Amino acid sequence: MTSALTTVLLIAAIALCAVGIWAALRLAAAADSVKKLADDVEARAPELLEKADVTVDALNVELLRMDLIITQVEEVTELVSSASNAVHTIVNAPYEVVTGLGERLRRSLHAPRKQREHHESRKQLGSGESEDRPPMEQEPLVEQQPATDQSLVDELTGEQQAHVEQT
Repeated sequence: MTSALTTVLLIAAIALCAVGIWAALRLAAAADSVKKLADDVEARAPELLEKADVTVDALNVELLRMDLIITQVEEVTELVSSASNAVHTIVNAPYEVVTGLGERLRRSLHAPRKQREHHESRKQLGSGESEDRPPMEQEPLVEQQPATDQSLVDELTGEQQAHVEQT
């Protein structure tokens, strides 16, 4: 029995050694494969890194161009804005002159009418007074002379010029 057991153990040891040798060969083949892959990556890495560097440089150049374009667009926008403000001021100047002229004309025509109404209302109040009280002294009615159209235009033109100079 000992000889049979020794034979079985010997066969098991040989089989185990065969499996170990097979595993070592497979491990050596895998290590060789990894070495070839590492060599390939090492050979291609500088080329790939150089291409990536060129791509990043090209991207930076494009970004600088975009920055230049955006800066120019901002400058043009500022110029258009100032031109628009100047045109707005020039276009609205006659309108403001006419509006101011109309307002002054309205006030000059409206003031004598108000004074007349005030004078008439004082007369009506004065007629209802009792006889033992002396009548109220009335202020003399000063009629305002309406300004001439030319003086209004001259006045408004001066105001308008001051307004344009401020803007």
